[in-house]
Amino acid sequence: MQKINFILIHGWGFADNFWLPLLKCLKINKKYKLKFNIFNLGFFGEKKIIKASRKNYINILITHSYGHCWFQRNQFPIDGLISFFYPGNYYFVRRTKKSKLIVNMIKEFRTNPETVLYRFYKLCGNPMYKSHGKINPSLLLSALKELKNIDFKKIERQYKYTRLFIFSKNDKVLDEMHYQEKKKHYLILDRGCHGLPFTNPKISSKIIFEYIDNEIQRKSYSCI
Repeated sequence: MQKINFILIHGWGFADNFWLPLLKCLKINKKYKLKFNIFNLGFFGEKKIIKASRKNYINILITHSYGHCWFQRNQFPIDGLISFFYPGNYYFVRRTKKSKLIVNMIKEFRTNPETVLYRFYKLCGNPMYKSHGKINPSLLLSALKELKNIDFKKIERQYKYTRLFIFSKNDKVLDEMHYQEKKKHYLILDRGCHGLPFTNPKISSKIIFEYIDNEIQRKSYSCI
């Protein structure tokens, strides 16, 4: 039986419990022997950054939004990447109202973080999401500023592993313009909100295993 190690990094405003609905669906699959390494970036509760990769496993990184940005700055060996709603430079396309979203979030977060978070969860399709642990407002604000100022094109490196970037035409956070040209490794969904792994874990799980099945068939891993 092939062995898969899933490494999961959540996005801005969430904690490691963001992945719980998806984990339940992933564990249903009995085709592979599965392990899970789940990061908590410390926006809520205690930060949990663990040694991610496992020997003799296929190491698949699953990121949500800002989680991909964090990985770009803290890279470690992986065999494949599945990225839900990677922001890139796409918060900041100036032609749409969404370009001002993060700027307004930063301004209001200093005085009313709970309201900013609730509105963000609503845009993500997760208005009832509740994180566990004490909020770390300074870290949340710092990450927002990072998203605003970071030059993604500068930090992105040549990928040496298989990858899949997942977007949705119904996303209310990211600007649609960045995926109008369909690119290799892009999956553009007609439906689905920014919080897709949380709000629709069945579809997310199906996408993940279809990607793994296809890539494993095409690529020979040393650990298989």
